Amino acid sequence: MNISRRNVLKLGVGAAAMCAAVVRPVNSRANPPKKKKHVGLQVVSVGDQCKKDMARTLHAVAQMGYEGLELAGGRDVARTGYYGRKAEELRKMLEQCGLTCCGTHITLESLIGNAFHETVEFHKTLGVPDLTIHGLSPKHLVSVAALVDVAKLLTEIAEKLKASGMTFGYHTQVRDIRRVEGQIPIEVVLAHAGPNVHLQLDTGHCTEGGADPVAMLKKFRGRSRSVHLHEYGGSQDAILGEGDVKWKEIFEICQTDGSIEWYIVERSDFYQRPSLEIARLNLESLRKLLVHDQAYFCE
Repeated sequence: MNISRRNVLKLGVGAAAMCAAVVRPVNSRANPPKKKKHVGLQVVSVGDQCKKDMARTLHAVAQMGYEGLELAGGRDVARTGYYGRKAEELRKMLEQCGLTCCGTHITLESLIGNAFHETVEFHKTLGVPDLTIHGLSPKHLVSVAALVDVAKLLTEIAEKLKASGMTFGYHTQVRDIRRVEGQIPIEVVLAHAGPNVHLQLDTGHCTEGGADPVAMLKKFRGRSRSVHLHEYGGSQDAILGEGDVKWKEIFEICQTDGSIEWYIVERSDFYQRPSLEIARLNLESLRKLLVHDQAYFCE
C-alpha cells in the first residue's frame, strides 16, 4: 500500500492516524506506537456564534471535521444550561450533528455542597464523561499551603465523580502556572492530589505563564484524558503552528501517551477573522502538524 505525504495531507486527523497500520517508526524504541486521538473544539472558540444560532454553529463545526465539542459554563450551569439550552435539548442537538460531548468546563463551586448532585445529574443527562474545572480562583493561589488544601478537596471530588461514572480534570489557566512561593500551582496540586485528578494542560496558557508545556506533559505523563491545543504568540489571530508553542515536541509526547484520548482546539480571542473561520483553519493546521511529524513516516 503506497501513501504519499502529499495525499495524506488531504486526509483528516482520524484518517491520518489510521496510517499507523502502515507507518514504520524510524526507531521503535525511541518512538513508541502512536494511538489515535479524537479532535474536539472548545465551545468558547465559537461562543459568539453559539449565542446567535447554536444549532447552525454546531452543524458547521461538525462539517469542518471536528469529532467532539467541549462545553463551558458557570456555577449555575445545571439550572441555566449552556447558552440557555437544557441538557436534553443540547444532547439532541449534538447527536443530530454527529458530535460527541467530549467534556465540559465548570467552576469548582458547582461541585461543592448541594450543587454537586445537580451538576452531576445534569451532565449525566447530557452524556458528558468528563467534568473539568476551568482553573482555580485567586483565593486558592495565595500560598503553597492553600494549594495543598485545595488538592485534598479535588481528590474528594474526583472520588465522588468516579463513583458516579465520571472522570475529573483540572484545566490550566495562566494564573495556575505563575509561581506561588517559588512553585508552580498546578504542579503543587497534582503532587498532593490523588491519581483520579487529571491534568488538562492548556499549551497556550502554560507557555504564556512562563512554564514549559513539554516538560509538564512529561512530568505528568499518563495523567491526562485530554490536552488543550492553544497557540500563544505570533499575530493576533495566529492559528496552530504560527506562534511560540513547541508543537513538534508536544505531539511527540502526546501521540505516545495512551491516557490522552482527545485533542481539544481552543482559540477564544480573535480580532480580524470570524471565529468559525479560525476554527476551520486551526483544524487544517492541526492535520498538517500531525502528518509532518518527523519521527514517523507513511510509505
